[in-house]
Order: sequence, then structure tokens, then C-alpha cells
Amino acid sequence: MGLNQEGDRSAAGTVLEKSGSWSVTASRECLELTERDKEILSALEIYGVLSLDQVWAAFFSRDDSVLETLFLNRPVDYRSGSGHPAYVRMAKLLRYEYVRRTRVPDFGQVFTLTPRGHYWLKSKGSAIFFGLPPAWPREGKLRHSLLVASTGLWFSRWLKLEAVAERELIAGLRSPEKAKAKGFFLRTPLPDLLIKLNGRWTRVEVELSEKSKQRYLRMWEKLKPPSGQPHHWIIYICGDLKLKERLLDCAREVFVPGIHAISISHITNFNDIYGVGIGTQVGR
Repeated sequence: MGLNQEGDRSAAGTVLEKSGSWSVTASRECLELTERDKEILSALEIYGVLSLDQVWAAFFSRDDSVLETLFLNRPVDYRSGSGHPAYVRMAKLLRYEYVRRTRVPDFGQVFTLTPRGHYWLKSKGSAIFFGLPPAWPREGKLRHSLLVASTGLWFSRWLKLEAVAERELIAGLRSPEKAKAKGFFLRTPLPDLLIKLNGRWTRVEVELSEKSKQRYLRMWEKLKPPSGQPHHWIIYICGDLKLKERLLDCAREVFVPGIHAISISHITNFNDIYGVGIGTQVGR
């Protein structure tokens, strides 16, 4: 689905400055960005899109009780409730053209990064893309992109695990050695996320719709390690319990070790993942 974006129009009194091979839009009105602003802008570049609910849960609260909001299941009151500070700050980032805003039914306010936001990150040495990031989310993939962001933020900010998103892998494809160090090659299907468990990179896939058994088998066959090598671990974050059980049934039927799955509705802490896989278990 295409996003109808606000915030494209330049504010009065802006000028375009050149810095090396890239451009920076500088306003005569200055906004001093905070460390939290930097984290929000970085997350927008990494995941491509965030809802206001996610921004509040990940960067203004981060309490275990807000995981339902992080995963888009409990809206927050932004006009006068606990979400008001997030609402005010994102409105300011919008005004100064660091972000764009779109209003989407079911998701409320949704934000993406502007060129100015990207160039500011680049000026701080924090950008993952050398040039402007690719358009995101992909057509019809908004909910999936938002839930990938939820999952990545959950792993990195709550569970303190190193997490790498698909967009970061896309940005790094020009560095095959860096890609190889994370356990994938240019011919390998890119995962939604990679997380580091026990010193080993593990694929994470967000599954929101049922696929045929043949499609899962083709994927697992592509990821099959050479003979004698340990099986790759894959953690599936499933949209509902039925999808989780369907996926694990497929893996059990053909005995593919290392497959783990959890329903979004059951996410409270990382221990929920242990013991729900088949074959090789994720080590504690």
C-alpha cells in the first residue's frame, strides 16, 4: 500500500547546503536533537517505519507492561495520557523535517525518515546507508514491516541482544566479508532479522500468513548446512498460535532441527522461546 506522507513541504527559511557528496537541509530555526532523538531516527533508518505507539513503547517507556503496545495490540492516549511526551516530540521532529508522518487506519500515526533525518545521522557517523535509504515499507507490507520493527526493538532494547535488520543487511551487501561473518551470502535469502545467541548468528522471521509446506521446505533446504555442520537455527515470530502450530507441524513432519516458533500473543520475555522448537534446542 502506498503511504500518503505529510511533512514533504519545506518549512519557511530553509536553505540547501552541500557537504561532500551529499546534501543537508539546514533551517535557520535550530532544533537541538537529543540522544533519544538520535535513537529514534536510527531506528527509523534501520526498520524503515515506526508507529507512534512503537516510538512511545521503545523510547519513552520500555517497561515490560508495554510490550502489547510495542506489538501494536494496545493503543496509547497521546493527547493527555502517558503517551503525550512521545506525541509532542515526534510532532517537533516532523515540524523540523527530520521525519514524515502518515495516518493509517489500524496503526494511527506512522513515521518514516526524511532525507534531512538521514543526512543528520550521516553527519554523526550513525547512518547505515551511504546514500538515501530505499523506499520502505514495500507495497502491501506495512503491518509486516511494523512487526519486524517490534521484534527487533524487543530483542535489542528489552533482551539486550545484538540484532541486525534486513535493511542493515541490504546496506551491507557491498561488503561480502561482513555478510559472511553474519552467516549469509548473496545467494542466501535475507532474513527479517538476525540475532546473536551464544556467539552465533540466528535467523528470525516474522510470519503473518500461512504458507504451503512446500514453500517452507524449499526455504529450509536452501539453508541446509554442509554435511557434518550444525543446523542453522531459525526463530519464527508468528502472528497467531494457529500459525505457530502449523509451522512446527511442518518441521516435525520432515524433521528439520533447529526450528523454533512463538506466537506474538505469548511474548513476555525470552524464556517463552525455549522449549518450543524441535530437534536442536536454543541453548540457555
